[in-house]
Formats: sequence, C-alpha cells, structure tokens
Amino acid sequence: MIQVLDSTNWIILEHQLGRIYWHGTISGQLPNQIDTDDPIQWASAQQGNWGAVILQEDKALLLCDQARSIPLLYLETENGYDIVSDVNALIAHHRELTLYPEAAAEFRHFGYVLGTDTLLKGVHSVPFGAMVRLRVGKAPKRVPLISTIRAKPGTELAKIEALSTEEFLELFYAELKKAFQFTLAQAKGRQLLIPLSGGADSRLLLAILKELNAPNVLCFTYGQPGSPEAHISESVAKGLGFEWILVELKPTEMKEKWQEAEDFLKATWTGQALPHIQDWYALTQLQNHPQVEAGAIVLPGHTIVGNEHDEWCAEPELHFTKRDAVKVFIDHHGILQGKPKEAASFYTVYKLSHLLRDFWTGKAPENRLETIVALNISERQSKYISNSVRAYEYFGFDWALPMYERSVWDVWINAPQQFHESVRVEYVRYANELYSRISKVELDYFKGAVQSLPSGAVRVVKTALEKTHLLNLANHTLSVRTQLNHPMGFHALAGEIPKAKLALKLAGGATLFGVYADLFLTDQWVPGSHVMPPY
Repeated sequence: MIQVLDSTNWIILEHQLGRIYWHGTISGQLPNQIDTDDPIQWASAQQGNWGAVILQEDKALLLCDQARSIPLLYLETENGYDIVSDVNALIAHHRELTLYPEAAAEFRHFGYVLGTDTLLKGVHSVPFGAMVRLRVGKAPKRVPLISTIRAKPGTELAKIEALSTEEFLELFYAELKKAFQFTLAQAKGRQLLIPLSGGADSRLLLAILKELNAPNVLCFTYGQPGSPEAHISESVAKGLGFEWILVELKPTEMKEKWQEAEDFLKATWTGQALPHIQDWYALTQLQNHPQVEAGAIVLPGHTIVGNEHDEWCAEPELHFTKRDAVKVFIDHHGILQGKPKEAASFYTVYKLSHLLRDFWTGKAPENRLETIVALNISERQSKYISNSVRAYEYFGFDWALPMYERSVWDVWINAPQQFHESVRVEYVRYANELYSRISKVELDYFKGAVQSLPSGAVRVVKTALEKTHLLNLANHTLSVRTQLNHPMGFHALAGEIPKAKLALKLAGGATLFGVYADLFLTDQWVPGSHVMPPY
C-alpha cells in the first residue's frame, strides 16, 4: 500500500495520469492543464513553485520542481510506502523512527544532509528537479526533470553560449519578465513583500516589478538603524517609488522570544536541513505590522545566479579529477565546525562520489566549474537555501521565487562563460544599469572593499586565497569578533551557552551555525524543546 499521510496539506485532483496531490506555494495556484499520459511532460509544463505526488494503480510518482519548493519524504514500510511533505506527520505516524548517526555527524559540518538521506534512519527525500517512482517490492527509481549542466551541442539551449553579452542579457531579461508576469498573475493584486539587503538580486527583482507596474508592493529590511545596508535598501525602494519599512533587530528581545520558538523549529527543519533563523525575528514583527496585509506573498531574491566558487579549478594546466571535485566541495561547504578534514568522512565522500556520476562532464577546464556548480545547486542550494522559505510558511505568508523559474534556470545555465564567475561582475553591472534605467536614479551598490577592485584583480586575489585554503581562514579570523556581537543579532540565538564558552568554540574554528547545528541535534537550541527523535 502506498499512501500520503499528510493529505490535508495538498489539493487533490483527478487526472488521466492518476490522483494528483498538488501543492503550489501561492494559495489558489493550480497546475497548468495538459492532456498527457507522460508525467515528465506534465511536470515540464508546470510553472512557478510547486510539488506533486501522483498516485497510480500500482505506484506513486513524487515530483519536485527545480527549487525543491515542497520537501517530499518517503519511508518504505512492510506493506509499501508512506509519503509526506511534513516530516512531523511521518514522525507522528512512526514513533519508532530514530536519528541516523552518520547523517547527524554530516549535518554538524554542513547544516544539511547530502544526497537523499535525511536525519531519520530509513527516511529518504526527493532531489530537486526530479521524479522518484515508488513501486511496492521494488527499489525507488529517480528520473531527472531538469539539468544543472550545459545543454548538448546542437540543441536550441546550447546556442545561448555563443550569444554576445548584449544578446544574452536581452534573452535573460525576457525570461525574467515572463517569470514575474506569471507570479503577478497568480498574486491577483495581493501584497508583495520584498526583503531588501542592498544587493544585486533584490535590486534586479524590484526593478522588474516596477517595469511591470506591480501593484501593492512593500519592501522591508531588518537590521540596525543607520547601517549601510538599511540606508541603501531604503534608497533602492524609494528610488522606484515603493514603500519601505525597517525592522529593528533587538538582541535582548530576540533572546527572550527565542525561548518560545520550539514550534518554529519543528515546522521548518524538513528532516534534512537546519531551520533558517535569518528572517525569524523580522517575521515575528511583520506578521502583526500595520502595513503588512493578511495573505501577503514574500518574494525573496533567491536565484540560480551565483553558485560558482573555486575558479582556480578551471586552470588549463591543472590535473583535476572527480576526487578533487569532492574535496573542493567539502573544503568550501563542510566548514560549520571549522574541520573540513573531519567532514570528509567515508559516508560523505561516498555519497558525493555517487552524485558526481550525474554531474561529471569531463576533465576539460570548462567542465570543472560546471561540476562544482552542479554539486552546489544539488546540495547547498536545494537543501539549505531553498529551505529558508519554510519560515515564511510558518508565519502564514505565501511565497514565490520568480528568479528561480525553470525557464530562467535554463537560460542561465547555458550563459556565455564570462557570466559564470563567483564575483558576478557582469551580473551586478547589469542589475545596477537596469535599476538606473528604470528608476532614473544612480545609487551605490552595497559591497565590501574587494568588490571595488577591477574584476580581473578580484579573481586573482580570490583565486590565490582559495588555492592556499586561506579564504575560509581569513573570513573566519575576521568573523569571530563579529559573530560574538553579530549585526543581525544571531549571537542571541546560541541557546544557553555562556558568552565565554561561545567565544572559545568560535576561536577554535566553529561558526555560529555550527554551534546551532550541535544545539539542534541535541534539542538544546531552544531550551526544553522536543524536536528530534532519539538516537
């Protein structure tokens, strides 16, 4: 028997494909109608952010969009499979579930579990942009719905790489506008809440909304009054004629409110990733703010852009293997405890090696960064970054990611090579120019000192630091003092750890998020909470 345990979370539709359990992230959003017996064709016709389960006579098809918008988990039972979008429904139904020790050890270093494993032993997740076929008595079978690597030569998408800079940007912008038009059609005039940081992504998002004459837009920034981020964010919003509010972060109040955040942790961990706390306090304030309307839709600046790192991998004279790709990923992402060598366990290396079977396109220099990007999208982006939207859901907001739409994704993945660099020079320049053209206002771009250098100089400095593994060390050395008195108040959410002990942990190499991971696994992040199952 195959069953969906949390059926009340879904819209249930009858279709020639079978019984469809559908979840769109904007209330009232329904799937695009398509007359087909092919589930892959049906999935390819869908827009926006969604997840679906199709129950057929003898099997179930679990489908995730490119953003992994709806987490889909499944557990093989004696009689078949149990499927959920809410991990707590699975725990409530199977009291015998326990924490998976190897996954928990990995989680400490990354903040999420790699591959299809979860923190629950025997429970698996559906990867981003994929369909998993479950059939009683047979092993699950995964079919990709979207690619993280460049299109094959001769295809229409492959032609994008040969476009000039101007031609590519024109195409990219056209696809962005289509994605935003779809979101606006689904919103039907409801208020759009835009988190602003002063960066390129939110600036680009807001400029497109202005050009499309989006009604009912409210921008917000959280931080300290008078900070550079707050000043630039306010200028960005008001330069386009949009309302803007600041949510002032108050660490003492944050610490007090955190004592009551157990339900938040339960609702936002998904079985595989650390709950996002960046927006938590701001959302506690916004849910009752007089300028925020009931039923508002949050549009964060999540984007397919910016998954590149370690460009030194593409140096032509470098001998670079799959094993090197695994090491680069761990050294860059497995640093929450400041111990990437410890993060490189057999369990983790084995899973990453298997993931590379889907992403490795050869040893040529142009293929190496493509591999790193694919791993980043598959793991950190889809498991941790996308999981931040759970916070919006918890506080009663809908959400959408138009800059992560599939059509936008396809164009960006096949962009000319100069757009695939971690410093994002071309992209940032384009976002600023578009903003200035639409607003008729020239504004500063919030950036660190390194972003003020010419792009070539930035690449040289960054590559030297990455190759010598000094980048993370430099960042950590600069951040220990900052983390102890974090401008976003994150230090106030470090459980009951005394400040002196926290300082020792950070000085020893751990990050605040590494501290969070340890506290979460042991149910000490919110004192007295009961989120995790036993070991």
